[in-house]
Amino acid sequence: MKKIIILIIAIFTISIVNAQTLVDTNKVWTVVESINLGASGTSIYKFQGDTIIIGNNYKKLYFTSDSTMTTWYYCGAFREDSTKKVYRQSSPYDILYYDFGLSKNDTVTVHGLFYNPLMVVDSVDTVTLITGEKRKAIYLHDSVNYCNDEWIDGIGSILGILNVDASCAIDVYYNLNCFIENDTLKYHTSFYPTCYYNTEGINENIINNIVTIYPNPTKDNLTIETNSNTAQKLEITNLIGQTIYTSYINKKATINTSVFAKGVYVLKLSSDKETVVKKFIKQ
Repeated sequence: MKKIIILIIAIFTISIVNAQTLVDTNKVWTVVESINLGASGTSIYKFQGDTIIIGNNYKKLYFTSDSTMTTWYYCGAFREDSTKKVYRQSSPYDILYYDFGLSKNDTVTVHGLFYNPLMVVDSVDTVTLITGEKRKAIYLHDSVNYCNDEWIDGIGSILGILNVDASCAIDVYYNLNCFIENDTLKYHTSFYPTCYYNTEGINENIINNIVTIYPNPTKDNLTIETNSNTAQKLEITNLIGQTIYTSYINKKATINTSVFAKGVYVLKLSSDKETVVKKFIKQ
């Protein structure tokens, strides 16, 4: 009888750990992006509103860098199915962003903002949140570059909800700083003292001697400068993964952004030796 009771408790506990939903409007994520040598800024994410696309129900993800949270930018539409897979809407097919049903040694190709790597699951465990609640945690690494990530059920990557493939990003480092659910702080990294963390007064031209983009935010034109001696491929995508601009630059280029829709964009410069990724805002 005692063994049966213990088994029932264990099964009940596992169900609590796994019974989480990532795509929900009762959650807020704050993510710190840090440039080399320490310049940092905070992005805030939340789901707000529903939409139906090709017969599927999605929730819309929004982003802001404004501490007053008055101006928000659309990041894309997401849905989560009964098997714990999270998809981002992308025409003509949805692309996989998370799979919380993974087990040890499983592999999965995630389609994030940067590299779309093949990830290998090293282990599956649980983590304890600030509230004492336990959540399933999946520990993974990039099979090519061996960069590590951790996914927490109902929370997402510890690099930030959108940054499932950013562990190998160059020059910019991402950290999930705070996670708030139903107005309760449940996760806060030890790296930063407050949920909204910014450092000011640091010139990006001094910090980043590889690529500089300006003005950021931009309205009509964006200038890219690089100290590379070779031509580099320039690619700009929106936050739902669609490529909207490609070109090649050598040292410096200015592109017309007046035709871009308002929102957040990912700029990637790549050569045979390295890839540099940056974000910019079109106002």
